[in-house]
Amino acid sequence: MLQLPGRLPDAIVQYRAALRIDPDYAQAHANLGLALAESGGRLQEVIAEYQAALRIDPDLVEAHYNLGNVLLQVPGRLPDAIAQYEAALRIRPDPRLREAVNRLRAGRK
Repeated sequence: MLQLPGRLPDAIVQYRAALRIDPDYAQAHANLGLALAESGGRLQEVIAEYQAALRIDPDLVEAHYNLGNVLLQVPGRLPDAIAQYEAALRIRPDPRLREAVNRLRAGRK
């Protein structure tokens, strides 16, 4: 539903409904975070959804990666963003992400 133009509000409603049924559904938390981010949602709410997903499933690569992307937008949270990217890389190595993390680290110095 996230890929269908104009359907973000519906997706948000559906993910919230799924989480009322099963609050431990990690992928629904991650998808809700993504839908909220794409709809211009409050960053703290987006971050909370990704964190909820990762509490349930710490190996959810997409949640680590997307949380890193959101944290990059928050002043002072670059180290936390890098930590999320590093977590994603430990689970699923990716040379392009590794290169991006190295550039972020170099820019921090």
